[in-house]
Amino acid sequence: MALKLIDGNNRFRARWEKLGPNALSILYNESITHMPNHTLIWVWDGENGAGPRREIFPMYKGGRKPGSDQFHETMALFQDLLQHSNCLQLSVPGVEADDVIACLAQGSSDVVEIDSNDADFLALVSERIAVNRDPIAGVIPDYVHLYKTLVGDKSDNVKGLPSFGAGTWGKLEDSERILLTKHFTGESRLTGEDCSELFGWGKALCSKWDDNLSDLDVAWKITDFFPVDSRLISEHLKAGILNMDAANALLAPLLFTMDHEKVA
Repeated sequence: MALKLIDGNNRFRARWEKLGPNALSILYNESITHMPNHTLIWVWDGENGAGPRREIFPMYKGGRKPGSDQFHETMALFQDLLQHSNCLQLSVPGVEADDVIACLAQGSSDVVEIDSNDADFLALVSERIAVNRDPIAGVIPDYVHLYKTLVGDKSDNVKGLPSFGAGTWGKLEDSERILLTKHFTGESRLTGEDCSELFGWGKALCSKWDDNLSDLDVAWKITDFFPVDSRLISEHLKAGILNMDAANALLAPLLFTMDHEKVA
């Protein structure tokens, strides 16, 4: 059995920005499954999906520009379009797609492919789970969470530890990464003085560690996957019914508008 999980908001935006409205018909055709043992699920951010993380960090994803009205209308049209394919769709209110995808991937015994350019999913990579994006240089799956906490994540507005970049990360030994992980899990908390002795960090970086401990704890929390109740997943999972005539009828007004604009 094979399971393909598509990060809906992520992938639709990427195709829309590249192809415009043409993305709908292309993505629709790619969402039709012809293999009997292959399941494809488009997973969308639920309404107020970012809410739980914003309760912890109000500026979560604060730097992102909202999509235009046309973008959101077209994405809604595409979701309607997928109802006429034979794939599945899933959107859990109050839950981000990332968390749903992680829950499905980790809870499945199938071979899983995650279609997203979100680096968070690299933490899930194993012999059974693949992500179709390049890995972060020098970061194995076990340390993706720690890396994003320390280095930061611009897409989510996570600042990380000031002056701690990929170069500083690359100088850490695995034993040191384990100690830092234990700090954030609460097993053995570290001070700036500890970091100086254990990792050889300079005075300035150790001072920034002490000054930013609470912010780093917040970063650790929000860059982890949040648990999702499997009953909510079952409740909101919707199966499409393949009907290409209905799909073409839904697309026709959009394609007519596009052709009319080209002629004009």
